Amino acid sequence: MKLSHLVENIPPSPTLEITAKVNEKKEAGENVISFGAGQPDFDTPDNIKEAAHRAMLDGFTKYTAATGITPLKEAAAAQIKSSLGLDYNPGQIIVGNGAKQVLATAIMACCNPGDEVIIPAPYWVSYPEMAKMAGAKPVFIPLEAPTFDLDLTAVEKAITPRTRAIIVNSPSNPTGRVYSENALAGLARLAKKHQIWIITDEVYDFLVYGDNQHISIATIDPEIQKQTLVVNAVSKKYSMTGWRIGWGAGPKELIGAMGRIQGHYTSNPNSIAQKAALEALSGDQSSVEIMVRAFAERCKFIVKRLEKMPGLQLQKPQGAFYVFPYIGDIEQDDFSFCRDLLEEQGVALVPGSAFGAPGYVRISFATSLEEIAEGMDRMEQFLKSREG
Repeated sequence: MKLSHLVENIPPSPTLEITAKVNEKKEAGENVISFGAGQPDFDTPDNIKEAAHRAMLDGFTKYTAATGITPLKEAAAAQIKSSLGLDYNPGQIIVGNGAKQVLATAIMACCNPGDEVIIPAPYWVSYPEMAKMAGAKPVFIPLEAPTFDLDLTAVEKAITPRTRAIIVNSPSNPTGRVYSENALAGLARLAKKHQIWIITDEVYDFLVYGDNQHISIATIDPEIQKQTLVVNAVSKKYSMTGWRIGWGAGPKELIGAMGRIQGHYTSNPNSIAQKAALEALSGDQSSVEIMVRAFAERCKFIVKRLEKMPGLQLQKPQGAFYVFPYIGDIEQDDFSFCRDLLEEQGVALVPGSAFGAPGYVRISFATSLEEIAEGMDRMEQFLKSREG
């Protein structure tokens, strides 16, 4: 029996494949240190788990509105107002099964088959596949190495009559780049000039280091807010990756279209998880502060270690919890580099090619300092053996 051409052209998620391989090795008794997972190693805070428990005891286990419960939308709107200064009402917010589903639904709502979606590269692994699944064509714009700045001239050259959307991810997975206000303002001018939707993925907005500041492109001016979808989630900020709750805030026409799609694809997000997310957004925020301090400490530690290793070229991350060093002077094939490092030293990284950046590797520091120290020791030993 044949499958669709769509499925044949959609590869599995490389990051999830790495995680599965690491789990297999651990189950076989091997001592593996993984820097592949894009999720905090902290447990979900107790107050959030207790809210989920209460929801179950209260019988909150039935269908909700397809786009999510109103109190959660109000809480999301309140957090957006507090962090970005933007106003949204519940009718301008959709709650989905994680930010990933919200992003995919947005692309489906914006694009017809044959339309184009501009994606700056390096990119998160799922963006191109989301565009393809909507029948659209991903158009890649290389970011300027080594800093991974936006090249606005390249963006404008890539715009055609078929361009319907551009995806913005800041702070960035995988590079850790935080876009400046000037870069975002330039991108906003292009989007307004050519009437292009902007889909901005801001799930790492709480993790910014040093003097850097997270700025949402939706804040540039009131007009650009009208053609922008701001996407966020509880996954990273509250260590709730498995709860699968994210949301998008944008113009009512776009949110309405996304709601119609979601109503047929998934119905509502998990009712219990929605109650947990409501507590996350409206309850005690001290757990976030603890995680932010821990990630800042880990970032300094891992950067210090990597800067001393032979053959690596490294830009300090400005946000998120990834470092993205260039290893091309050591090994041109980043897949081979990661395979050999895993087999020889039991350290798992993600090849940069998975993010549209051959010659790089992504290292997640969303794990303990002890694990990071041991993993860096092993990686340094691996690199020294390559030198010899």
